[in-house]
Amino acid sequence: MRSVVAFLALSLALAVPVATPALAADEEARAQFERIIDELNRNSFKAFLAAISRPAMLERIYAKRIIATPVRDAFERDFPNVVQSMYTESFPRSDTDITGTVVAFDVSGGNGRAVVRFSAGGYRYSYHVYELAVAGDDRLAIVDWADYYAGSRFSEAVGNSLAMAMPGKPAVRQMITIVELSEGQAFQVGELFKAVRDRKTQRYFQIHDDLDEVLRKDPLIVHLTAQMAIVSKDRARYEQAIEGIRSYLPTDPLQSLTLATYDIGKKRFEDAIAELDRLGQALGVVDGVIESFKASAAMALGDFDRAESLALQGTEAEPALELTWWTLLRVRTAAGNYSGALEPLARLEDDFGQDLGPERLAKDRFLGVLSSQQAYIDWRASR
Repeated sequence: MRSVVAFLALSLALAVPVATPALAADEEARAQFERIIDELNRNSFKAFLAAISRPAMLERIYAKRIIATPVRDAFERDFPNVVQSMYTESFPRSDTDITGTVVAFDVSGGNGRAVVRFSAGGYRYSYHVYELAVAGDDRLAIVDWADYYAGSRFSEAVGNSLAMAMPGKPAVRQMITIVELSEGQAFQVGELFKAVRDRKTQRYFQIHDDLDEVLRKDPLIVHLTAQMAIVSKDRARYEQAIEGIRSYLPTDPLQSLTLATYDIGKKRFEDAIAELDRLGQALGVVDGVIESFKASAAMALGDFDRAESLALQGTEAEPALELTWWTLLRVRTAAGNYSGALEPLARLEDDFGQDLGPERLAKDRFLGVLSSQQAYIDWRASR
């Protein structure tokens, strides 16, 4: 989040800023982290994998899970490759490169937190919140991260995957938290986990539909059902799984991005705004993309005052993000505020190199009306 507060006073203008050691260390930590994300954007995982605190990550992966010794040994031998594979598979499919932007960073007392927004093609986004540690040599380490696209913490996803690779009944009982399993239920869930492991969707749903209702409400099974519905490409199954998330995991903020995306697709715009609010609160930032999506949802509802307020929040939070200015332009045009549309028009041309002549506007179903307005004609002539 960027906020700009300018105080122009002679005393400040003449003062020479002196960086404190703590501030310098914070800036160095952020610089380290941004270099890691920059390398990921260039499709290099070397710095990212080197920054992961393997002992801390393994401790979280193994906590509260019974993982078969052969599975554990194989994982530890191939730790970097497994982490890289699971990391890349957690992103949305994209025809363009997926790029990360650090939108928030903070370190205090040796611990830190960073929020990264990843952009994929087709206006799709993912958010990671990284848990960081600063070692005694000031080297930044990645402990774990929450993945809002996958809807889980990375260590949790890896741990569950390893436990399901060879799911004995003790391991199954430890992973199900909603009820104490009988022998028959433990067998059923073990077979369910094997179907996940083998990506056998038909087998998974055969078992799932025979489970006791209380088991279908278990958080892990709710999450697995959504994953397998996506793999199955069965729209009805997917919609049932999403409604299961909404019903059974209503307070889990990691599900907010999934629910918001679903609600937008179903044109449930008020619900989408509520989920996007929950996402922003969980991330702890005012994010330009989130505010732009909320503004577009409000515009679809015909609430132009709210839409403009949200769009402006996006431009104020991230004035260097092109999407925020496109959103403000479309909101003001849809509201008939043609003179107000001139500000985002100018920003898009001057700051982002867009050519928004009448021919370009005519091709846009949201902006075509603008090309015939006197305010636009006079502005275009002045350019």
